[in-house]
Amino acid sequence: MAFAAPAERRQRLGGQSLQRRTPPTITDPSALVENLEQARRQGYTTDDAEDLEGVHCVAAPVFDAEKCLVAAVVITGPSYRIPAEKYSEFGSMVAAVAARITARLTN
Repeated sequence: MAFAAPAERRQRLGGQSLQRRTPPTITDPSALVENLEQARRQGYTTDDAEDLEGVHCVAAPVFDAEKCLVAAVVITGPSYRIPAEKYSEFGSMVAAVAARITARLTN
């Protein structure tokens, strides 16, 4: 959602139930919006065991020639292998790979 077009993001936000799945699940709409804005600023997003306990994810967007979001580069693993303190490091890696894929799709 963070990297979708504004109209799509609004539509998807309106359809979210924000049901708690684990203790860190974001259930406050304003907190979710801030989380999405932060992801846009840093170029990647994280999942801090919000869907599955003990599972962390880091992802970056892939865009096509029309600048439409078409895919993502994602790493997922147990929290002990992808600790929150390393999100920035992993985020830089997935963002770099996503940028290379985007470059190939836009040339």
